[in-house]
Amino acid sequence: MIARTSLTLSRPKRFLVALVAGGGLLVAGSSASAWQVRINGTLPNASDTAHAVAVDARGNIVAAGVTQNSSTGFDFTVVKFNGLSGLELWRQVIDGAGGDGGHSDLDDALAVAVDGAGDVVAAGFTHNTGTSSDFTVVKFAGGSGLELWRQVLNGSANSIDEALAVTVDGAGDVIAAGSFVQSLSNLGGFTVVKFAGSSGVELWRQMIHGTANGADFIHAVTVDGAGNVVAVGSTQNTGTFYDLTVVKFAGSSGVELWRQVINGQAANSSDWASAVTVDAAGDVVAVGVTQNSPNRNDFTVVKFAGTTGLPLWGKVISGTGVNSDSEALAATVDAAGDVVAAGFIQNSTGHDFTVVKLAGGTGVEIWRQVLNGTANGDDQARAVAVDRSGNVVAAGFSENTSSSFDFTVIKFAGTSGVPLWERVLHGTAAPSGSKFEAALAVAVDPKGDVVAAGSTQNVGTFFDFTVVKLDGTDGSSFCVRLLCFPRLFP
Repeated sequence: MIARTSLTLSRPKRFLVALVAGGGLLVAGSSASAWQVRINGTLPNASDTAHAVAVDARGNIVAAGVTQNSSTGFDFTVVKFNGLSGLELWRQVIDGAGGDGGHSDLDDALAVAVDGAGDVVAAGFTHNTGTSSDFTVVKFAGGSGLELWRQVLNGSANSIDEALAVTVDGAGDVIAAGSFVQSLSNLGGFTVVKFAGSSGVELWRQMIHGTANGADFIHAVTVDGAGNVVAVGSTQNTGTFYDLTVVKFAGSSGVELWRQVINGQAANSSDWASAVTVDAAGDVVAVGVTQNSPNRNDFTVVKFAGTTGLPLWGKVISGTGVNSDSEALAATVDAAGDVVAAGFIQNSTGHDFTVVKLAGGTGVEIWRQVLNGTANGDDQARAVAVDRSGNVVAAGFSENTSSSFDFTVIKFAGTSGVPLWERVLHGTAAPSGSKFEAALAVAVDPKGDVVAAGSTQNVGTFFDFTVVKLDGTDGSSFCVRLLCFPRLFP
């Protein structure tokens, strides 16, 4: 059992509290964080959430998500922060052209990346007149936040089209992945688009279909060292229903190089990949779900040869629950090529926050950590990263009896899996059964400090777009040791 340290925003020990332009609250020197920022849209008591986070080469932080505003509804939002102080450097809020400011006026940034020049690319969807929700990718100047280009793409059905993932290759070109709906009889879905980094011009587009011509889904995309593109998700196929699908494309042309479709052992079941990563040798690791017996979804990790797509090994982890619902949601590799996967497995204690390390060469399990909140409810690791020392940071939420769902970040020793520290962050809203706070993304900066992003629930502002930075060594405040000033005045 590891000691839980909670951070309550209502009573921080602090040296400085300052209002940040745009309505965010910067708390520097709190009892358990280097800094934290909560951003509330202009609509009172609204829902604001950070879905993704990235760190640039200078250690500055970019978060992307959604803010709800009084005249424009839910808006595609990207914010850049000074990595040392948490000071907001710039914010871009984009409203699609088809909104009325109501709940149907929904724009959202779901993914973010930073290129080699420090410029920022965000992807998601915007709601536009006559086309409904459109697949949207926007590039911003890293220094100023100035919009450099925007691509808004619409499937032929004028339905729900969205970019769910984005990455940047070594040349600075942008690859976004998501779904397009072509028609009611051709739902399409599994789509990858490459754009020129300098201009946003579309270079190529690939849409993958399963044999059942049904709804196909893409969840993640990455690039290897040669600039080739790997995308993962699920395709619907005749006789096997939804299958875990991994596709590799030539980076220059978009030509499909190989495809692997994996069907769990349970007949006509739902299998999918949630995340993908590539190791230094170019081999591919996909994680997600396979259903291998009725009513049992298993936490699944599969490694493929980068050149051929040949499966090298697979690891399936089942929970102890009778009708187990387990899933791997995130993955990364360390410098040694070992694989870390994070998600949840279902046991007698409910969904448990799960992180597993596997040997890169064989898939042999090196260590596993399964953590349960005090409510025996729903605990999930939603994101994972590895620092320069090979230690592992996972972020998500835990369900606890005193506070409902809590924004949770845990660091593990890379060699043994021993938990090094845990931080549980609470907003100012009173605990209740409906309170839901979660870390949805995590990154490690060049110095090894940890940044997590998601949402907290606060009095007077409801759900707030939340970014927190933690000392990578012990998860505590820089200010305890450094009296804040070196951090506050970079």
